[in-house]
Amino acid sequence: EINSASGLSADRMCEVYSAVYKDFYKEELPKEVKSYIYNKYTIPVHKINVKENGKYIKMSKTRSDEYTPYLWNNYLKVRIIIMYTKDQLKKLIFLDIETTSNYINYSEFCENRPREVKFWQRKAKALRKDTTELQDKSDADLYESHCALYPEFGRVVCISIGQIQFDENDNPKFLAKSYYGKDEKKNIEDFINFSRAIFNKVPDVKFVGHNVKNFDMPYLIKKAFIYAIQIPQRFHFHDVKPWENCLVDTLNLWRSSGIGYVSLEHLTLLL
Repeated sequence: EINSASGLSADRMCEVYSAVYKDFYKEELPKEVKSYIYNKYTIPVHKINVKENGKYIKMSKTRSDEYTPYLWNNYLKVRIIIMYTKDQLKKLIFLDIETTSNYINYSEFCENRPREVKFWQRKAKALRKDTTELQDKSDADLYESHCALYPEFGRVVCISIGQIQFDENDNPKFLAKSYYGKDEKKNIEDFINFSRAIFNKVPDVKFVGHNVKNFDMPYLIKKAFIYAIQIPQRFHFHDVKPWENCLVDTLNLWRSSGIGYVSLEHLTLLL
């Protein structure tokens, strides 16, 4: 990151790196590392720029406003590179849910939920309109392929949570637990009770998942509403700013303020 900085602000990028390190590790960057960065990056880059851009060097000290967005952007990049400390990892709960349809097929759905059929028909119409590949699909076809994605028509069959723990030698291990079974209400209640207990013990804990902000957590909360299950205050996302909630979405982290979708499987292969 420092080497890619404009030469005029290479020394300031070193300051940014030092600040990020201190922010995450709660200690100053070791002197030998500072010296390495200075000799490896700052001095060589400055030598090049003194030769090629000498007339601008004197101006650099008075142009801090121009560098602020650039430096902040690289600050964010360095934060992503460093990611999380051990103490922060201990406060992460990994979450994933599995869903399926409420009924075996569309006919059974129509038979058992006749008053809701019109709502699925509207959903299917919207799906066909938005996706070219689905234009020839019937309401029944789309029910079998897509209804599990919507809490109004699908159900949760498994909720898995996991946490990274460290032994006395700081070796990490991953512990996992799942709430599953035919009784969806009990699955939701067990997860909500767990969440409430963990919030009481560790108020700043965060739930991590791939697309967790747009799928897993909204799905669970809507199901809790349907079953009249009271949710923890930290799950009242409408009352908090997006960057202050208790969720960490790996899809959003990978996007890095960009757009596009990447599957979790593809992401794990890349990393």
